[in-house]
Amino acid sequence: MLSTTTATASPPVRQLAALSLAGIVVAGIAVAALHFVPPTSRLDPYHETISAYGLSELGWVFNGAVVLLALSSLLLVVALVLDKQLKPLSVGTVMLTLWAVGMAGVAAFEKTNWAIGPSVAGSIHRAASIVAFLALPIGAGWLIGTALRRPVVPGRGLLVAALVFTVSSVVYMGYLVWMVADARSAGAQWWQAIPLGLTERILVVLEVGVLICLALRTARSVTKNPRSVTNVR
Repeated sequence: MLSTTTATASPPVRQLAALSLAGIVVAGIAVAALHFVPPTSRLDPYHETISAYGLSELGWVFNGAVVLLALSSLLLVVALVLDKQLKPLSVGTVMLTLWAVGMAGVAAFEKTNWAIGPSVAGSIHRAASIVAFLALPIGAGWLIGTALRRPVVPGRGLLVAALVFTVSSVVYMGYLVWMVADARSAGAQWWQAIPLGLTERILVVLEVGVLICLALRTARSVTKNPRSVTNVR
């Protein structure tokens, strides 16, 4: 008798992806909670960046959540490599790792406290966040593009959702660059051209949405790799 079996993603891959997903969700809930819990609830989310929570009495919650997000992102990269969705050395792997490193830098180096003035740590913090925000859509785009070129695409719905979040983040960043350039040409300060707090929050939601889709897809993925086995009875 000729039978066809379907090989599922290995348990370690699913477990790593599930841990990654849980960490990303917990980190997101922790940061969201800072919007409603005093004293951070008094910060204006429209103008104040999320990193401003790191300067508050609850800075340890913010930093812990960012570190958890970075570690969870690294777990996801490992799961993607083990599941052969990414090669160990590829644009996707490097860029997704850079996202995690950038997030770690955001937690390690405190945002500039403008009540005191510019600082080296604040400059590193800003650079790390820019690297992270740029690296994630590049890495995710590479992964999604590679997956969609295959004849069979497990978890296509989640992959398409990740693509929507990725494209949205790129389009939004392009819009922000245009807004800043327009403000500079008009002689205005760039930070007056956009609501910094709202801008960062939208980008974070879009990019974390990418991670959640990829982690969920990998955690429940079924690798469609049919193989024929002949059984003699």
